[in-house]
Amino acid sequence: MPSILSVGISCSDAESYAEDYPEKAKSAGAQTLLGLAADTCTLPVEDITPAQAEDVLGDKRIAWEMGDETLTLYARSEETPIVCCSLHSPDWTSLSADDLWATRLRIKNLKQSMLHLFVMGDEDETELSWRGPDAPAALPFTENPDMPLEGTLLEETLHSPQLNETRKLSIYLPPDHDPSGEWPVLVLGDGASADYYGRLVEERTLSGEVTPFVIIGLQSGSDAIVDEKTFNFDVRSSDYLPEYRDAPERFDAHLAWVTETVLPWAREQFGITEKTNETVVAGKSSGGVFALHAGLRRPDVFGQAIVMSPGGWPLETTPDTGGKKARFLISAGTYEPAFYYSADAAVRTLEEADYDVSFRPFHAGHYIDQWDIALHDALAETFPPGE
Repeated sequence: MPSILSVGISCSDAESYAEDYPEKAKSAGAQTLLGLAADTCTLPVEDITPAQAEDVLGDKRIAWEMGDETLTLYARSEETPIVCCSLHSPDWTSLSADDLWATRLRIKNLKQSMLHLFVMGDEDETELSWRGPDAPAALPFTENPDMPLEGTLLEETLHSPQLNETRKLSIYLPPDHDPSGEWPVLVLGDGASADYYGRLVEERTLSGEVTPFVIIGLQSGSDAIVDEKTFNFDVRSSDYLPEYRDAPERFDAHLAWVTETVLPWAREQFGITEKTNETVVAGKSSGGVFALHAGLRRPDVFGQAIVMSPGGWPLETTPDTGGKKARFLISAGTYEPAFYYSADAAVRTLEEADYDVSFRPFHAGHYIDQWDIALHDALAETFPPGE
């Protein structure tokens, strides 16, 4: 039987899964996955002919047809198509033609969905986007993502004695920034996108809905390291995932670099605050795991954590921090079952340990559409406007 952690499971398998695995079905985590599988699963495509696929595709690599609760995808590919990014691992069927494929999904929440898909390796970059009539509205800044910033973007480098390497940082300073002030700060994983998110932030601060704050973008992966070093492991994963199998010591060292080197430096350079409730950490995917564990391990530094689509292993325990506890705002998409499962497990574990935690599900996949909205809306809670 296909993994219930993907959207490739058939609807018939999803309906019988609980009967086949009664012990698993008793756990809260299994119930979460069973619900996701029942809502989004694959249906047969025997009725689709190659001629029909050709007609829908035309000269494109990917196309779709939508019903009220069904989505039929067509693709042209010499090998099984790999699509990104809103639907993980759909179960494709070859249509008795060399390069034609189809898959049909039952998506019960299609009207609330946000979808964005393309075939990996598609040189023509055919993209499909859908925002259902009941989905969250598009953000104003996405209509003009290249608009000029009134704030300032800086690219900085800073040596890490903890990691013995010099790393890149992206900094966003709000309009009228004065380094003699005491500015709230957002520490952002995968921070090379600080220029993009600076526009999202500015739209909120200029409207008065959010207190202006500084973004410290932690650039990630080997490209974030200035020194000429060779790694035999995934640097981003080792920095963001605790006890990552190939370099289990790097997460602690990377977190120490942020808390003991980056933030003190930023206080001197940009006047960021030392108040924990105004020091927020955020990230998505593996960066979401970093935000989760940074908030868990260092609530004396980070008073709040915005955790979007965290991957990795489900959180089962919380550390003893002497009574200090950060606040967590967690989100994930129902079309990224593995990430949703991890987010749901984190929420349940944090609630059981009496943390202040909220969870926002989206009918979306592993893509920026949900992360933009999650971050946009979280800012009003983490950096509320002053009196």
